[in-house]
Amino acid sequence: MKPKRQRNFLFVIFILFFLTGCATLRPAPAVKYIPAPAILPNTTQEMNSADFWISKHSSPEKVIMSKEQIADFNSTTCQVRHLSADLLSFGPTYSGKSLAKAFKSELSSIKGKKLLASSGQRIPDAFFNTMRDVMNMKNIPNNVPVQYGIMTQFANERVLPTDQGLYEKIDNLDFDELQNSGYDVGTPCVILYASQNGAWLYIMTELTSGWVKKDRVALCAKSDAEKFILKKNIAVAISPKVPLYSDKDCTAPFDFFRMGASLPFKAEASEGAYEVIIPTRSDDGSYAEGTGYVRKEDVNIGFLSYTPKTIMTQAFKMLGLPYGWGDSGAEQDCSRLIQEVFATVGVMMPRNSSAQGSVGISLGSFKDKTGTQDKLQALDNFGMGGVTIIQLKGHIMLYLGKASGNHYVIHATYGYREPGNTNNIVRTIKGVVVSDLSLGEGSRKGSLLDRIVSLRNVCW
Repeated sequence: MKPKRQRNFLFVIFILFFLTGCATLRPAPAVKYIPAPAILPNTTQEMNSADFWISKHSSPEKVIMSKEQIADFNSTTCQVRHLSADLLSFGPTYSGKSLAKAFKSELSSIKGKKLLASSGQRIPDAFFNTMRDVMNMKNIPNNVPVQYGIMTQFANERVLPTDQGLYEKIDNLDFDELQNSGYDVGTPCVILYASQNGAWLYIMTELTSGWVKKDRVALCAKSDAEKFILKKNIAVAISPKVPLYSDKDCTAPFDFFRMGASLPFKAEASEGAYEVIIPTRSDDGSYAEGTGYVRKEDVNIGFLSYTPKTIMTQAFKMLGLPYGWGDSGAEQDCSRLIQEVFATVGVMMPRNSSAQGSVGISLGSFKDKTGTQDKLQALDNFGMGGVTIIQLKGHIMLYLGKASGNHYVIHATYGYREPGNTNNIVRTIKGVVVSDLSLGEGSRKGSLLDRIVSLRNVCW
């Protein structure tokens, strides 16, 4: 039997360990979401206008890249940097081993995140076993036949073939980890595989790969897809969401396509409308050529000229529009905003922010949360409004210019953290906004400026 003093000492140690242990097991304080003010700190109403920034630009109408230079830029993005796919280069078959490896990687990655259902319950292993069956992984042939398809309406692209959402936190269901991207009517794709029940197709577009609903895609010949891939004589959407009409008077809308997307131009239909080719899906799932109409004010025949004025004008058309993680709700997240705006001038930007942060000319790469002087100097010396993109970890923004001694950007963002004792207050924006780089200063994550990891000019 231990002496009484020793027993008392051990008892005290036990109590302290218990209390300390309980403290470490307590859940972190819940994040409090509060709407951001309509005009953000250090921002004025005048700054929410493209004209404000265009008037400050030294050469707003300077052509940054010609059509030929843009074609070379896109080719480098695809062929050299492998940040986009050349759909017409696919052979008649695709490696079944590569496809199986991609499926296993996607399942493993999602499973490793230990995600939650919207109910707050941890996703069980049984869910992933079911997904393996739905993905028909056991029956992938050594050589997978390649087919072509065209989106006949907006399609959500999913990481796994399911509509079920998976989330990191149940206090914020705006971020479904299975939502990969979204694609507009007229988007060509390569079809590689079908789910076991036939309801989903695994596809590759020029920008991403994932699962889409089968009823959103028409199977077509390679020559049909080529019309939509090579982009000759096209109507390019220059409004955020361009309505498609079934009549030349544009009174009966039936669908839409988003900024930067394009459809083959057919003819001038009336004083205010163009006739365009739209893909339709026959009863057997095959492609058929249909007709739609668009208002002239919403499209441009061919790409716009790549100037700072064009890019800023297009970006500000998106101001105030909702934020959509992975294109959820057919809206845009940070990288889709960049992709859509530059697509109007024919520049093919990759789909995610990390890849976008590796195209064009580097103005500097930086370690996260390091000194800011080099970043500001690079912006002052080489930054160009409407040309420079600013990359953070997991975020990307378009540079506008400098006003009142501060540097400003336009970006699609969910929100920012406010400084405080707990650093658990998030000011929600959930949309496209103009802000300066001090946004979030003093918070746990730091300001936008603190978090910059690269600056790039989208040009040669």
